[in-house]
Amino acid sequence: MSPGRSGRAHDTLGRRSAARRPTARSGAASERSFSWRFLAETGTTPHRWITQQRALRARQLLEQTEPSIDEVARSCGFGTPAMQRHHFRKATGVTPGDYRRTFHENAPQRAGHSTAPGS
Repeated sequence: MSPGRSGRAHDTLGRRSAARRPTARSGAASERSFSWRFLAETGTTPHRWITQQRALRARQLLEQTEPSIDEVARSCGFGTPAMQRHHFRKATGVTPGDYRRTFHENAPQRAGHSTAPGS
């Protein structure tokens, strides 16, 4: 192969490799092979698994911390509050704001504290 053709081949392979998603690229498998193996091992797709993990992390942050819903969305990787609402509601059945309100309203009772005024 001539030097010019070899260089073009490497450029083409580099572009194709860069176009693959990071999960497939890091395991040296095609995206399709990676997705198939992931599904076989976990019972879910990579996208669903990541979304579930983000929703789980959002639940933890909403239960245990006070940052805004926007900050929780960004820190969990949802990107926007609208995307977080969509995926969070799908995973839990409620919006992030409703989840936080419900959790915080019930937290003192679960901890054994009275909610009566002056206690």
